[in-house]
Amino acid sequence: TLRSLVLYVLDDKHRKDYGDITVIYGNRDSGEVLYRDVLEEWEKRDDIKVVLTIDREEEGWTRKVGFVA
Repeated sequence: TLRSLVLYVLDDKHRKDYGDITVIYGNRDSGEVLYRDVLEEWEKRDDIKVVLTIDREEEGWTRKVGFVA
């Protein structure tokens, strides 16, 4: 899974081998977002950027809206 790959790259043993990381993660709606707690932890780091998006606007959704291909 993408999660496993990112965890590998973020591991201290491998981190110096990779530059900055951007994860663009799209879902149909906010209810489909998996590993929300992990994504929130990644967002706290300086060396990874997380972009969460859903296909259609939802009330209360404060992140990006749009289809990811």
